[in-house]
Amino acid sequence: MKKYKKIIIITIGGIALLIAVIIVALAMQGRSEVRRLRGGGLGKVQVESAISGAKISLSSINGNYIEMKDVPFEFEVPEGEYLVVVYAPGFANYQLQIKVNAGESRRVKADLTNVGEDISEGAPI
Repeated sequence: MKKYKKIIIITIGGIALLIAVIIVALAMQGRSEVRRLRGGGLGKVQVESAISGAKISLSSINGNYIEMKDVPFEFEVPEGEYLVVVYAPGFANYQLQIKVNAGESRRVKADLTNVGEDISEGAPI
C-alpha cells in the first residue's frame, strides 16, 4: 500500500508541475499579445502581383520568421530585415530584401517575368 501512495504522490507532483509550466507559458503568451495589440515593434508588409496563383515566401534575414501565403497578402511582422520572394510556375522568381520598422507599412509589387516554361517546383530555397 505504501508503494502505491508514493506513486500517487509522485504523479500528483508531476501533474502540478505540468500545470505550473502551462500557466507560465500562457502568461508569457498573454504579454506578447498585449505588446502586439499595442503595436510594440510591429510593422506591415503588403505583397501584390498581377499573376494569378502566385505565392509569397517571407523570411527574416536572421531566420527567426518564415511564412508562405498566396498573393495578395498583408503580413504583420516584428521589425527587422526580410527577404520577400514571389514565385509562380512559368515565371522567374521575384526577390527583394526590405527593412521593416515598427509602425511602418511597406508595399511590395512583384512584377514577375514570364519565362515560358515551368521552372518552379514549389517554394524557393
